[in-house]
Amino acid sequence: METDITLLCRVVDNYGDIGFVYRLARALSRLAPDARLRLVVSDLASFSALAPGIRKDAAVQDFCGWQVFAWDAAAACTQEFTRHPPRVILECFQCGRPDWLEALLFGPDGTSGQHVESQPSAARGIVHIINVEYLTAEDWADDFHLLKGATRSPFVKKLNFMPGFTARTGGLILEAPPQQALLDSLLPAECRDMLGRKDVLPVLVFAYPRDFSAVVAALSRYQQTMRRHNAQYCVHVLCAAGLSVRPFTEAWHAAGCPFPVTQLPYLPQEAWDALLGRCGWLFVRGEDSFARACLSGVPFIWHAYPQDAEFQLVKAAAFLSRLEPFLQPGDYALFRRYSLLYSRRWHAEPGAEAQEVLDGLAAAGGGIPGTAPDARREEERLLYELLCRREALAQGFRRFAASLVQNGNLAKNLLECIKRLQF
Repeated sequence: METDITLLCRVVDNYGDIGFVYRLARALSRLAPDARLRLVVSDLASFSALAPGIRKDAAVQDFCGWQVFAWDAAAACTQEFTRHPPRVILECFQCGRPDWLEALLFGPDGTSGQHVESQPSAARGIVHIINVEYLTAEDWADDFHLLKGATRSPFVKKLNFMPGFTARTGGLILEAPPQQALLDSLLPAECRDMLGRKDVLPVLVFAYPRDFSAVVAALSRYQQTMRRHNAQYCVHVLCAAGLSVRPFTEAWHAAGCPFPVTQLPYLPQEAWDALLGRCGWLFVRGEDSFARACLSGVPFIWHAYPQDAEFQLVKAAAFLSRLEPFLQPGDYALFRRYSLLYSRRWHAEPGAEAQEVLDGLAAAGGGIPGTAPDARREEERLLYELLCRREALAQGFRRFAASLVQNGNLAKNLLECIKRLQF
């Protein structure tokens, strides 16, 4: 039987969600070139920024050998998926299902429990929904992976699939090294000239909105220190298109523009991947860029998605615990402290779980800054010290990346999971 896979993506974080789904579709096609892939996407504009060739306003289109459907194109989607009923549905990041698909799976009112078999042209068999979850380093991912779930119909089965950082999860998507030529063709000339130079530290900034004054101050201070040994040494910040451009450039202007900053255009995904590997320090956010940074071997700071009660600190702490075995104890202590302070919002009230993380951080030494100005001074000091330890940190991050490769390829693991399903 032909492998039929439908990928659902409701875009919440502009590029993290669709970035992962686009990458997964490419990986599945490489490993199973005869598979039939259909993508249902809620934000084709974000998709087109990562994948030139996607039309923003098309209800249905062909791209890379796949069929791509607009989430709300109910008439066209109902016609296609009634004629060719889905066999495997990848529901990415708990995105839910469009109303038209819900009706096909469970009946016109979405509650009757009827299966697509009730449609005259539908093929017989079981539909499998695989909930591909967000990437998390939390321990529960190991237990949740491949756990079965319930649906309203005996003809629709559900399974959970966890990306992750251990061999007991689905792992991360592994790909061949990206082509540098594509990146070079898209970057401004000043970026092409400085990447790879030993007297330049390329720093990529891709984050949620925050106060970047401490980051700018630390980078400026590090540049001054390096110029004592090489008067030509330069920090060069590449500011990725998105939510962090304005707050970063405002902090940079307020500091007197102490180093060069280039605002990047939107880059296709393959060019973005190449850029991550050629920078010397990364600030990243989002599902997809976080995973790529983990595999890059480049030191990076992850801006965890802000959540109620500061729960992002729990997520960040779990990731840091996975990283700990690969860094020297002194380096790790600094890195952990800075990472958690970087992801904290100073005017938000932490919940019990986030407070436990902060209490542990305080117990490790140094206390917790009580005001935003104190926090900025502490962030500046910590980031500067980390930059001065960059070479040692890079060795640890390369070891961490190698360990993730050993866990296997998420796309391959997912295909093997699909092959074991009973239809």
